[in-house]
Amino acid sequence: MLNLVEKVVAGFGGLCALLTLGLYLLLGIRTTQPDALVPAVQNKPTLATSKQTPTTNAAADEPILAALKKQGRPVRKSTTLRREGKVVPKPLFEAVSEPANWMQQLKKVRSEQLRTPRGLTRLKLYDIHEDSYLNRFDFRNDDIIELIDGEIVPFEESASTRLHSMFQEKLSKLERGEKISVTLTRRGNPVHIEFEL
Repeated sequence: MLNLVEKVVAGFGGLCALLTLGLYLLLGIRTTQPDALVPAVQNKPTLATSKQTPTTNAAADEPILAALKKQGRPVRKSTTLRREGKVVPKPLFEAVSEPANWMQQLKKVRSEQLRTPRGLTRLKLYDIHEDSYLNRFDFRNDDIIELIDGEIVPFEESASTRLHSMFQEKLSKLERGEKISVTLTRRGNPVHIEFEL
């Protein structure tokens, strides 16, 4: 009798495995590209550092510098905002857009929330792995994210749902052919990076 029960259980388990395999083959398995094959962003040669005089900032830089000042960053009239343009290769965009990659990539960087007068609105990146997508987007150790698309962003744990929605929104914006920007502090200096496909 025990022999018959074992046979039924084994047969049912095998049937379930075959059905699962059949569904994967029929519906297709979403796979991600190996990290080594994902290219890095390329510099866009047309975007140059803003030319500014010691007494005034370029008009385009004023809203960004004002937001940095709200973050508690020292901004003087002589502050120069370095601008960089980056072109995101399609394979990198697709890899970043794939939810299956997110947890793996989050493990390849460490971060620290920094307090400002507005709360935890700055994020310092460190221990960025060489094969991480953040490295491919040209983020460097000790970069401090100040603004995303010119806005101050709360990096508090209670805002994680909002951050996820914002990330999805920025990916959609890139996919539509629009630019997204990240303003950060790199080695004590403000850098404004614009990304586009």
